[in-house]
Amino acid sequence: MSGGGVFYHLLIVAVSVFTVSIPVSTVSGGEVPPSGKGVPSPVASADGPVRSSGTDDAARLAEVEALIEKAWRRDKTLSAQLHLTVNNVTPEQTIKIVQDGSLDIRMKNGVFSFRTNLTHTGYVMSDLGRNEMQQTTFTVCDGVTVYTVSDGKGAKSRQDESFYIHGGKPMLDFLKKDMSLRFDGEAKIDGHAVFTMVSVPYGAPKDARNTVTTCFAKDTGIVLKQTNLSESGEIVHALHLRDIKLNPTFPKDHFKFTPPAGMVIQDLTNNVTKLP
Repeated sequence: MSGGGVFYHLLIVAVSVFTVSIPVSTVSGGEVPPSGKGVPSPVASADGPVRSSGTDDAARLAEVEALIEKAWRRDKTLSAQLHLTVNNVTPEQTIKIVQDGSLDIRMKNGVFSFRTNLTHTGYVMSDLGRNEMQQTTFTVCDGVTVYTVSDGKGAKSRQDESFYIHGGKPMLDFLKKDMSLRFDGEAKIDGHAVFTMVSVPYGAPKDARNTVTTCFAKDTGIVLKQTNLSESGEIVHALHLRDIKLNPTFPKDHFKFTPPAGMVIQDLTNNVTKLP
């Protein structure tokens, strides 16, 4: 994961090829689960109750999506501890990686900025051998440019909302790109009220296990938890934000990047990574 691996950061799970997930009852950790599969509990959101009925109802889905986007675009700051595991085994390669660290977010006047400091451990194994990963990556996005420093090397690229996906409409659009999406009820994760969405690849049977379960915070529209299962029921990707603090005060230059003295920053601004 050297070189381009610098950009394998916090929500790379969001730009992987989604093929998997878990039931809402497992995602919610047993905290105020939905009232039953296909029958969401009528919990009111911060913007009022979700009035439509039926988890597969298009009107209800659209209503919940609008609430998520409204919460996502609202001015806010947020800090959290991020934990991401990747356990992806294919005939071509095996990827086992754990990422832990801090995540700070700011949405102001429609401009999204973030800052992470993550430790990556694990390995990638293929026909070319086993490549161990043990590094720390510091990333700052000022809303336009993303700066990343890892292993003493720096790089900058242009912000692209379809790549740095953290919630709201960008995540919803991604989930709907190659999958059908349904609203699967309301629950709580670590005391935070969430809307739960389940995505299934187009053409998959109704009892397919390779789905994506995504939990959006009702008050911020941010993804608090996302879990993907393989067709055999094994966890492939799992993302969880913990120790969430809403609207903390950050230093004035918290989302600005100043390179360390003498560090050369590789310019990748003409190579924006987009979803296929």
